[in-house]
Parts: sequence; structure tokens; C-alpha cells
Amino acid sequence: MKIAQISKADSFGGGASRVATDLTNLLNENGQKAVHWMSWSGSGFDTSSKFPLFGNRGLEVRFLQKGFKKLGLIDVIPFDMMRLLRRKRYKDYDIFHYHDLSSAISPLSLLYFSQKMPVVWTIHDCSPFTAGCLYPMDCERFCSKDGCKNCPQIGQWPIDSWFDTSTFLFKIKKYLHSHGNVTLVSPSNWMADMAKKSGIVEKQPYVIPNGVDTRLFNRKFREEVRSKYNLQKNRPVILLSAGNVRDERKGINFALKALRACQDLSPQLLIVGSADKEFLKELDGFSYVLTGYVGEPEELSEIYSAADIFLFCSLADNMPLTILETMSCGVPMIGFRTGGIPEMIDQKETGILVPQKDVDALIEALRSCLTEKLYIPYGKASFLKARRDFSMEKFYERHLELYESLLENKKE
Repeated sequence: MKIAQISKADSFGGGASRVATDLTNLLNENGQKAVHWMSWSGSGFDTSSKFPLFGNRGLEVRFLQKGFKKLGLIDVIPFDMMRLLRRKRYKDYDIFHYHDLSSAISPLSLLYFSQKMPVVWTIHDCSPFTAGCLYPMDCERFCSKDGCKNCPQIGQWPIDSWFDTSTFLFKIKKYLHSHGNVTLVSPSNWMADMAKKSGIVEKQPYVIPNGVDTRLFNRKFREEVRSKYNLQKNRPVILLSAGNVRDERKGINFALKALRACQDLSPQLLIVGSADKEFLKELDGFSYVLTGYVGEPEELSEIYSAADIFLFCSLADNMPLTILETMSCGVPMIGFRTGGIPEMIDQKETGILVPQKDVDALIEALRSCLTEKLYIPYGKASFLKARRDFSMEKFYERHLELYESLLENKKE
């Protein structure tokens, strides 16, 4: 069995691309053959398992993609197909497994290759069944009779175009799901239900929760790690994490409101992500450490191990790897009941979830966790749950079972 994992990038490209990287490594470690095709790489390509979708024309292709994107046609031109079609490279593989496509890979590629071989597509966000937005937020046009149109997110990444082509792009997705032979995988039941709600996904997606490398994300010596990051040993540490703290979807403003109400408990903030001067002004009065963007898993594991609580107030998410990784490091989560997150957290056992935007409930949860030191038993339970329910072994076994069933059906 030889599998091609195909994604926007390697682990530097975000959670979905990291899943593709992890799956490639797991397959190879367990005696299968797997390679990872990607549009760009933060750590470089090699000749064994990491291949560039655009060959040595990556810069030129991405420049062209930006131009088409501004015209609202990013999903129309399948640049990513060219190298796989050249010399019929796609015939070297038994299965294509796609991950994140946004602004890099055309769904038309999936339509074409699904006529040649089994194609799997993991829906890490909502873009596989919308015109392109990752999360529709309060918009429900994607599940209406007419589908996406008059998109309220035009101009915002990843659909930052000059023109609203949402109706056209939605029709492409609709055609793919009705005419392509693509098997969908969802990390959460919530996302699977959202896909069905759209009306253009006919078959219920397979649900395979994300996995976490519990060997890598493990509890480090907390005192040593805190010393390294200049954190006081006898004060609670609250972790905040977002690729960009200004991303409204991540809800950092709600977290800060709750933290201000608990300042009398002397929490220290450990913030992972990019921040501007305006955000730093909002931290006046707090004791904090800002790490900036961190992409290396080893460093992330150290940072997470320094925290007592992960405060995560996202307004839209599927099954965030950050939660799995912090759980695996023995750090419980407090935050909003969002998307697939309730499938990860056992209420008042491994964390506390409250209704979205309910700041009073968030304050109560954070205060009780700090004053009663609930983060200690919650942290122990999180550590165990990560290993019991989200191990890489289970993640691999579930995918292998799916791949084998698809190849068996192909023979028939």
C-alpha cells in the first residue's frame, strides 16, 4: 500500500498540515509506504517523503495563484495537478489523501483523481462544503436552498478577493460532491454533522478524531521549564494561544475580560502567538511572557508544560490540536463550548466549558479552578484521557482500516 498525503504545507502550515505530516510519518513507521506532497514547506523538501506540488516553480505558481485569488478564481485553476499528471506520477500511489486545500489546491483535482483511484479528503474546517470560508460563523447561506451567495466574508482570508464569486465556487464544490467519488473523513461528529447540514454532502463522513504524539507532548519538569521562561514557580500560569491574537475567531478578548476579573488571584500569562503593540497595551497590569509564533513541536511541548490552565475561547473550531497537545502535557482547558471541543473535554473532569460569549460563566469557571486548585486533578485526568482516547496508535489504526476497506472495495 502506497499513500500520498496532499496538503497546503508541512507542519509549519498549521494544524491540518501537521495532521498530514503526522499521518505520513505514522504510515512509514508502521511498514506502509507514504509520501507527503505540499505546495510549500517551512523546513524544506527532500527526495524521500516530502515533495513539492509545484516542482521548482513554486514561487511563480504562488504568484499566479495570488492573482487568480484576487479575481475570486483561486479554486478554479488546478495548478497542483500538473506535477502529479506529468509522467503519470499519480499511478505510483494506491490512494490520494487530501487535507487542507485553501488558497493552494483546487477541488477540481479531487474530482479528476477520484475517477482514477480512491480519494480521501479530511475536512479539517468547513471550506469543503462552503464557497471557501473556513467557518461560516453566523451565516447559514451554505445550507440554504440556493447555497452560498453574497458572501459576508469576502475580503477576509482565505477568500480575500475583489469580487464575490461565492455562488460559482459553491457550485464547484456541489458538483465535486455529487460527481466525484471522494470519501470524507471528519475529526469530529460536529464537523460531520455540519457537512451533512450543507445539503451537498450526500454520505455521512467517517469520523476519525485527531491524534496526539504522547511521547513528544509529555509532562516536563515544570519548575525547570518555568525557570527557562522566567515564570514564577509559586503563581498559577494561564496559557493563551493563537496564531494571531488579533484573530477575532480565537476570542482572546473574552479571555482577557475573564483574566482581568481574576487579577486578584495573581495569575501569570503565557502567550503563544504573534502580537502587535496595541495588544501589548491591553496586557498592562498583567505579569506575562510572550513567546511569539512557535512552530517546533518540541518547544511547544516545553511551553505547554509550564502552564496550569489553558484558557481557550475560540468562537469556531473543529478539533484543535492545541487542546490535544496541552491535555497530553497535563494541562486542562477552560473555555467556550464550541464546535467539536465538547467531544474532547469531559465537563468538570478534564476542564470546564461554558456557553459561547458568556463572560460571567467564564469568570466563575476560571476563578473556581484557580481558588480550589481544580487544575491539579483536571490536569491529571487530561493527561490520562489524551493517552486513552487520542493516541497516535488509534489514529493510525483507524486510518489504516479505512484505507484497506477502500482498496478492498476497489477490487470488487
